[in-house]
Amino acid sequence: SVRDESAGCFERCLKRRRANPSEVGLSVEPSRPERWVVWLSVDPRSGQIFPYPKEVGQVLELGLKRGDAAVSLGDSFFGATVELSGGGFQQRTARGARDVRRLLLRRPEETVALWVRQGRYRWSVVDAGTTGSQERVASMPEEAVDLSNLEEQSEREPPPPDDREGVALWQWCHELHVTPAQAEHLEDCFWGIYAEQQNRQIEEAYQGAERQVEITVGVRQYQVVFGPAAGFARQEDQRLRKRRLMRRRWVSEEVLRRRMTQDLPASTEREQEECILCLCDFAETAHMPVVELPECKHVFHRACAQQLVDSRERCPCCRAEVDWAFLAT
Repeated sequence: SVRDESAGCFERCLKRRRANPSEVGLSVEPSRPERWVVWLSVDPRSGQIFPYPKEVGQVLELGLKRGDAAVSLGDSFFGATVELSGGGFQQRTARGARDVRRLLLRRPEETVALWVRQGRYRWSVVDAGTTGSQERVASMPEEAVDLSNLEEQSEREPPPPDDREGVALWQWCHELHVTPAQAEHLEDCFWGIYAEQQNRQIEEAYQGAERQVEITVGVRQYQVVFGPAAGFARQEDQRLRKRRLMRRRWVSEEVLRRRMTQDLPASTEREQEECILCLCDFAETAHMPVVELPECKHVFHRACAQQLVDSRERCPCCRAEVDWAFLAT
């Protein structure tokens, strides 16, 4: 009938307009640039998506803009660190990890969507339409960050002048996942020290209000990231994805000299002359603390052996079992 033909024509016209508005004489709204961004994380237990508060999103966006490998959110956000390097972003805390995503928006009220799937141990982000995946949709305009008004955070202010006699001593914590609030309860045996040159390098960067500084300790390369708590920093190993708390103490020059030499053995039972891990002579690296294994008596730089300590591995020289708990005594 004429009515059916008219209806069919009307439907075809609507389809053409949706597919190509300019074809039928409609004005085309210019495409808006993606000037907003929202940062989300996926709850590993429920698979639900949660936005980071706007102020946290700004910190993450600035870190990404600077090229930071990771951003520490401090005790105010569960002691979390968000890794910004690699293929996908990850948030890590003492309790575990979760996926993080950054989504660009044209409008702050725009609906966002993520596809997630439950794995053996947790929910994670997957590609759209992946078998067994579920779509999560939300609108969160209050948490959207305006990229056009994103301003770099003010530079870290240098510490106030210290008129006390003495020098700064930077220490790194042997234990993982320690927060500044917990640091004051740890005895001195839980803290390692840096060589005098590295200690000076860290302190100069701290006094110069730098955000971070790179140092080399034996075979390991670290990024020292200052803050967020005053007098604290994070020692980050990007290759092994490990972070340790650092603290700054004020000591006399006599204490500093004593600390720099107290761990050096007068001799070793095996008369070992070099660290088998970095192949550097102990005589040429007298500033680096060493550790002698109680059973087999092999000796290593403490910094070089830290990975063995963390993973509770055997002695790399003779494969003897090691009770690494002796380092805490």
